[in-house]
Amino acid sequence: MQLLITRPRFEDTTHYIFHWSQPLLDEARRWGRKIFDLDKSKASRKKVESYLQSQKPELVILNGHGHNRAIGGHDNEEIINMSNARILKNATVYARACSAGKVLGQEIVNQGAKAFIGYKEDFLFFKNEIDFKDPLKDDYAQPFFESSNQVATSLLKGKTPKEAHIDSMKSHLKWIEKLSTTAAGDRAFLIPFIKWNACFQVCITEKV
Repeated sequence: MQLLITRPRFEDTTHYIFHWSQPLLDEARRWGRKIFDLDKSKASRKKVESYLQSQKPELVILNGHGHNRAIGGHDNEEIINMSNARILKNATVYARACSAGKVLGQEIVNQGAKAFIGYKEDFLFFKNEIDFKDPLKDDYAQPFFESSNQVATSLLKGKTPKEAHIDSMKSHLKWIEKLSTTAAGDRAFLIPFIKWNACFQVCITEKV
């Protein structure tokens, strides 16, 4: 399996997504996957299209800002939108980008992708400013990114898109249960937002 992942990093949100994508690269290496890591300014439309067309990776993870018809890369350039969705043909796609699952995800599948997993509304997370320099130590961000990372982790292990989606739902539930206990301390306020991400995460596998 070949993995293409975009990791733009140009402001606070993408700074966090950039760092929380590192465990996915580590997981891919453990499974011996070939990796095309388009990080920072390399997360451009030109490079993404070039790698998708020449390498045809089976798994594509797109991180960045988004809306219902596009997913952004470096400096919010639209790297995937309705006009080039066809270049994801035969790939399984996971997009950690706001609202891309509302319209674009279905178009990506209609144009030949095996599956699209993403979010119909905003992808939410919280951050603790004291951990900004090292997001992987941020226990406010942890539940959101561990649960969303689970999608890609399961796909890297060879699970089906539907199984990966279910595994992610289980991770969300685990965190909700954990933060519902008295041991959660000041993190209990995160529960409604974890539920939000779970509610609006979608797995699209069929054309319409």
